[in-house]
Parts: sequence; structure tokens; C-alpha cells
Amino acid sequence: EALQEVMKEGFGRVRIGNDVVRVEDVGSDFAGSFRVVVDRIKVASERRPRIAEAVRLGFRSGRRGLVAVVADTERSFYERPYCGSCDTTLPSLAPTLLSKNLHCDAPNCCAGDGPNTDCDACLGTGLHPAAGAVQWSGKSFKHAAAMPVGALRDWLREQPVDVVSRGVVSALISRLNGLDAMGLSHLALGRRARRLSQGELQRLRVAKHLTTDLAGVLYILDEPCAGLDERSVDDVVAKLRDVVDQGNSLLCVSHNDALIRAADWVVCWGPGPGAQGGRVLFEGKPSDLSATDLPSGKSLVGAYDVLESATREPDGHLMAECLTAEADGWLEAPISLGCLVALAGANGSGKSTFLRMCHDESRDPENLERWSGGRLHRVLHVDGAPSAAGRSMLATYSGVWTPLRKLLSATPVARVRAFSPGTFSLAVKGGRCEACQGSGRVRVALGSLPGVDVMCDVCEGRRFQKDVLDTRWRGLSADRLLELTVLEAHTLFVDIPMLARPLQALCRVGLGYLRMDHPLSHLSGGEAARLQLGRELARVKECSGTLYLIEHPEQGLHPQNMARQLDVLSELVRAGGSVWYTTHDPRWVKAADQLLSFNETRYRPKICP
Repeated sequence: EALQEVMKEGFGRVRIGNDVVRVEDVGSDFAGSFRVVVDRIKVASERRPRIAEAVRLGFRSGRRGLVAVVADTERSFYERPYCGSCDTTLPSLAPTLLSKNLHCDAPNCCAGDGPNTDCDACLGTGLHPAAGAVQWSGKSFKHAAAMPVGALRDWLREQPVDVVSRGVVSALISRLNGLDAMGLSHLALGRRARRLSQGELQRLRVAKHLTTDLAGVLYILDEPCAGLDERSVDDVVAKLRDVVDQGNSLLCVSHNDALIRAADWVVCWGPGPGAQGGRVLFEGKPSDLSATDLPSGKSLVGAYDVLESATREPDGHLMAECLTAEADGWLEAPISLGCLVALAGANGSGKSTFLRMCHDESRDPENLERWSGGRLHRVLHVDGAPSAAGRSMLATYSGVWTPLRKLLSATPVARVRAFSPGTFSLAVKGGRCEACQGSGRVRVALGSLPGVDVMCDVCEGRRFQKDVLDTRWRGLSADRLLELTVLEAHTLFVDIPMLARPLQALCRVGLGYLRMDHPLSHLSGGEAARLQLGRELARVKECSGTLYLIEHPEQGLHPQNMARQLDVLSELVRAGGSVWYTTHDPRWVKAADQLLSFNETRYRPKICP
């Protein structure tokens, strides 16, 4: 059938092996591969038009590929990425080939996620298999992504460049220099963002925006020094000063004393958080701020340099493997339970990685039983990222909205109208406004511009249907209850234990200023971590046998409020829990019952009874 198709197309000869034969001379019992002969031409200058026509015909008929045979030497030409040996069409060689958008599609593979390092197709990169064949100066994408920032920059400087690659390499080296200036030269470019510590992630955000040569730009940075050790803070401050010297302006929100001292001008807000703030209490030079009686001024002169902590004896230990500068190999070291354990050390020394390894090791209950010798039944990683799925907000995450829905559905109006607790849910149909699906706002598309959220004109931002809003408990409808701050709600519901307990816990961790309907996606990292701790504090009776792994409990806190945060952690310990936390703050190091230093010692969890 294939030979008949060739004859219909007007071709008369085929090549079988090294022999050229007429199509009609091929036997009916032939079973094999052949090539269609487009033309046979004696090479000469006057035959260039005929050669060009044969090439065009060959590409058009041969699926954009042809084979030229000259003196028994074959050369293959293709207008598309194609392997003639295995008859495989490859994707176009473009930047998108090295993107997860064109991910590995091998059977039983990771579909672009990458953790499956046993995948023979993508070798753990998550990229399309063809991407592994792409090289520049002898290195593949996978090898380049596995190199630390500093090593990759040094390697790029040594490579010869042409007119095409010169601009790209220069821009890449400039970006790598920016990462190095932020103290990130030890990180590999292929490292997942979720595997970065809070300090590394924060510096990466800063480097992303400050590694350009722009001038006349106003940069607004929220806590650029959060989670950084003292040396890294100095590096960031120096980089910020360079940005200013280039002709830019910087507006930084920060509690860091070193950054405040380095500022040219300070504006101090207060007097309290949330609705209690919004007033300018001071503006001027940092030296003038330190002479005031304001909390920020007191912090600059060391008024909050000491955190009091009771010394506790551990009620058990977990064993970890450690590698010290003096030791030849890995040794076992005990880490205390039933007390506060601080993990300190320079950025990139492995503190956050150690906590995450501990958390990963504990996911299997049998694993946890062997690892802790039965002392622990749960390990909670407080990483400042509570679930923000759907319409999650403060009231739902803290568990307050569920009893409130029950109370609303028990009112006389709700009972007459047969309202159930589900009627007051924002997650399902029933009583919510379907025009905005209970969010109170709708997204308006603006073409090529980013969309904007505007108030829902059906419910006028009140989230619920009109008849549902007629239901009131203690004089407040469902939408008004959600508009209360945590502190206001606690005052109103102080006589109802199932509401007062979680609300009091949120107040104790310093979130009393937030509204009940505050979206989880709008929380800062520090607020999100304190929300997780507040939920644990509300069920403190369940804390026994729980190990809390916390990254930088001081993040986002004014020094004035750190004592309150430490008191919350101490209460978790008094209730039978164990708290391990990473920190760079010397106050939190001194407040701990045990210190693990990651400067000269690297730890990793070891499963043993």
C-alpha cells in the first residue's frame, strides 16, 4: 500500500538499502523499509535550479526532512527537531522547552513535579526528556541548576561567549551577583522555594527586586531583614544603601533595630495594632527616636534585650546525628523534650532543613513511634503558612465560626425559616450570596491589565442573602459578626467558653486587632505563624506529647511583644509539649533551655528508640 501511494504521488524510484530500483520492480512479497527517490542529479553549477527544486520537493513530501546521498555518503537535513534514527519528533528548541509548562510526560512519572528521582525520563528535574539533551558549553540544564550560585557565576565568567550569548551571560552574571550580595551564594538554583528557610526566602525576594540598574524607582519592602542573622542584616542594609545611591528611594516596614539605625528618616506608628493604630507618633532621625519614651525608641537603647524564661529539666530526649568540626564522622547527640530548644547559627547552616527533616520523618506514625520511643504522638511544623484554600479566614481557621453558625441557626427567626448551621456557611450554597459566592467582592477583568476586586452590587459586600441577614444573635447579623475584631468578639462572647477560649488564645498571641473575616491569604508570615500557635493554645489540653517545630518565633514582632510570645511557647511546654525553634535573636537564644549551634555542628534526625 505504501508503494502504491508513492506511485500515486508521481515518484518512480525507491532506495532499498544501497540499491535504487523502480517501484514496479519491487516484489509483492517485499516487507521492509525504503526511501523515496525524489531526483538523481549530477552535481554541477548549471544544475543549481534543479537541485533547489529537488530540495523543496523533498522537504515538502518528506515531512520537512530529506536525505542527500553523494558518493555513498549520506547527510540528513530537517526543518524540524527530528531524530532520523528512531523516527522521533522532538519539541522545538526554545526557552519554553526548559520550563515546567512542557513537563515530563513519561508513563508513571512526576508530571513535572520532580521529587521522583527514579524517573528515567526526567532524572528528577521534572522537565521534558528532550530538555536533558540541551547543553551550553558542555553543561546541561540539570547540571547548571544543581550548581551553587557562586560556583555557577564563576563558571560562567570562564566561558567564551559569542555575539549571541554575550548579553544573556552578562545579565545572568549580574543577577547571580545580586544573589551573592544577599548571602545566597551557597544555594543551588534548582532548589525548591518551599525548601528555603524564612531568611533565605526573604533575601531572595529582596534580591529579585533590587538586582537591577534602574533609577528613580520607589521600592516598598515589608520586613526585608526578617529571619536574618546579624551578618546578613548588615549585607542587606549595605545593598539597600547601594540602591539608594543609584538614585532610588526605599520605604521599609521593619522592627529590626539595625535597619532602623541605618535609616535616613524614621516614621513611628501607633499607639497600638490594627484599629488602635494609624497615628504618626514620631518622625525624624533614628538618633532622635532613641531619645523618646516610645517602644521603638526604648528598643534602640536595649530596653527589651532580656527575655525571662524559667529553666526546665527535660523529661526525655530524641537522638540526632551530628557532625562537628572535630569529629570524624557522624555522632549521636541528645535533643531535649519537654522544654524549649533553640536552633541557632548563620543563615544557610541547616537549621530550617533540620526542622523539616524532623517533620518529614514523623509523618509515618510507626516511624514516629520508633523515633521518639513512644514519647510523642504528633509533630507540628509551624512554618507561617496555614492552609489558605477556598474562602478560609480567621473565623473559620480558628474554629470560631462553627459554633457561631450553630448559635445563629438556633435563634427564633432562623428556626421559623428552617435555617440550619449550613445556611450560614460561606463554603456551600444555601444562605450565601451566589453572585460573589460569599466573598462580598467580585473580580472585574480589565483586559490586558490586572483584574480588580470590587464590592458585590447584589449583597453590597455583606456576603449573605437578604433573608439570612434578618437573623440576629445578640443583635448582630452574620455579616456584622464577621466584621468584629478578635478583641471585640472576645469581649462580647466572654461568657461562652467554646467561643471565649479560642478568641482569648488569639488575643494572647497578639492577633486581637484582626477582623474575624480577615483572609488567611492576606496574613504576613509572622501573623500566620502566630495564628497556628493560637489555635494550638486554644486546645492546650491536647498539647501533651506534641513536638512543635517553629521557624523564627520572633518574626514580625516588635521587641516589646516578644515576652508575650515566649510566654505562649512556655505554656505549651507546661501543658506537656516540646518546642524547638530556629532563631538568630540572642534574646531567644538565652531564653531557651537547650541550645543547638549550627555554626560548627550540623544535625540530622536519626530514627531510634
